[in-house]
Amino acid sequence: MDDAEGARERGMTAADSPLKLPVMLGSLPLTMLPFLLPVYATQFKASALGIGGLFAMAQGMTLLCRPLIGWGVDRWGRRGLCLAGLAGYAGAMGVCALARSLTSLYLAQLLNGLATACTWTALYTLTADLAPAATQGEALGRVDEYAHRGALYGMGLALALLSWWAQETALRVLFLSYMALAVLAVVVAWTWVPETRPALPPPAGRQPRAVWPLVPVLLLVLLSYLVTALLRPVFVVFLHDELTQDVRLLALAFVPAVVLESVLPSRLGSLSDRWGRRPLIIAGLTWVGLSCLCLSLYSALAWMIVWWTLKTLGLAAALPPQKALISDLTAEATRGTGYGLYTFATSLGSTIGPLVGGWLYDRHGHTTPFVLTGLMLLASLGWVSLLLRGDSVGEAPHHGAPRAVSP
Repeated sequence: MDDAEGARERGMTAADSPLKLPVMLGSLPLTMLPFLLPVYATQFKASALGIGGLFAMAQGMTLLCRPLIGWGVDRWGRRGLCLAGLAGYAGAMGVCALARSLTSLYLAQLLNGLATACTWTALYTLTADLAPAATQGEALGRVDEYAHRGALYGMGLALALLSWWAQETALRVLFLSYMALAVLAVVVAWTWVPETRPALPPPAGRQPRAVWPLVPVLLLVLLSYLVTALLRPVFVVFLHDELTQDVRLLALAFVPAVVLESVLPSRLGSLSDRWGRRPLIIAGLTWVGLSCLCLSLYSALAWMIVWWTLKTLGLAAALPPQKALISDLTAEATRGTGYGLYTFATSLGSTIGPLVGGWLYDRHGHTTPFVLTGLMLLASLGWVSLLLRGDSVGEAPHHGAPRAVSP
């Protein structure tokens, strides 16, 4: 625990964060894997249903495992499950590189889903444990920035390899590179990341009392991710159907947003440390709603990219405070359980959202998902205030007060 105390005293800054390099190295495939996996699967004569099953496998494993992983983070330690998750990423990329059948890719996605559940539940808990009480929103936003920066580097590596070699060779070399760098992430995390779990786990009978205050926040997280997750696949389909069929332009449409995601969350998250969680969440979701309504008004590719990019401003303001609320409302002994439930809510919303968006797009018109999402988010002043109506929820943190609610 001496290392953990030293890290707390130094604070979670961009220069000294022990999580920075492991997160970046482990996140290299984050952006490219959803684009490349369907292409790779076609080499094994995969049908559309088979390709869809690959994504369902990873998402299903993540959804099922996260509450249990959260309990394990409190019971067995944060560092061990973080290492296990990074090792799982390495294993998944290795299986992809050596795959000779669609079954192999299903195994890779199973490992990928399990690795995601372990890694991010542990990372959010570690960040909340290590960060000073006055910088929770900033620190949690910075971890997301590290992931998006890693995804940008992974995108550059993928484009370089695909330019040098034939597609099949380039993809296998790319997955081997991702595997090797994920192994390096494990080594770095083993060396730098401290254990922050309290010495004694909480009595099992007291955990429900500790979790109950999180229910309004978890509902907020579920709604936020549901209404925003339905947009991404619909946006891609809309651009493809209405504006361009050039795959390169479709990929480049997301680059400005990913760049903003790599620099904004910590900066906007720090505002929630000063002004409170609720104002930033309401302002961010309202801005996303306005951006969605503007998306439905334009048909030029450049304007669509502009409004999609500006939407990132709202998400960067609204999502870090939601993560920080979990830390505000949990004690150290139950923080892993809290983030396990938080990541479960994000996965559930991210699973349901695309299905709702696709149904609206097919049945009620191509702009309907944008309009409906925009209107729902513009109503965030009401539903966020309703969910965060308690005196201790969503207010500005008191720098001198305990940051966790005792179970």
